[in-house]
Amino acid sequence: MESGYTRPKKTNADERRRLARAESKATRGQTLSSPPTKRKRGKSVATIAKELEAQRGQLTKRGYKFAVEHMDDAINWLRGAMALKQPWMPDGTERKGGDVELFFRLLGLLRDFSNARAPYQTPRLSAVAVVPGPPAKDGDQVTTMTVNIFNQRGEKVGDDAKVLTLHAVQGDEDAA
Repeated sequence: MESGYTRPKKTNADERRRLARAESKATRGQTLSSPPTKRKRGKSVATIAKELEAQRGQLTKRGYKFAVEHMDDAINWLRGAMALKQPWMPDGTERKGGDVELFFRLLGLLRDFSNARAPYQTPRLSAVAVVPGPPAKDGDQVTTMTVNIFNQRGEKVGDDAKVLTLHAVQGDEDAA
């Protein structure tokens, strides 16, 4: 069924107006096709952790292991091999089937694997620089303390006493 309606043809004037509108929007930094949208936020830490756990689950289902898991397996295998080739009994007598040379070679491998694995088990400690506070201003509360060190018999240790100067900054109730 036809309605009899025909769309009017575009004229050159219509085309010129459309192009002029597109140019003005382009000079203002807008695009024709997409309306302004909200700025996308990054993923939260919880979302990233969930994604990593999902990836880890997929890898373990396929039989893949992370390097530290392989290292743990190797350390356990080395412990078992050392137990089998232990050359001495707990009382110090020689053990049948023990191999001294192989035992110490396995011990060296265990040491190497343990050194490589250690950074992933405990945090690395490093020195921390202490930054001195701002200099005292007029009106700041200054407390000077003399510290003497005594041994368990009550005798003074050392000749010089340590002098500490503490500054309480105005507005800092905890320092006073």
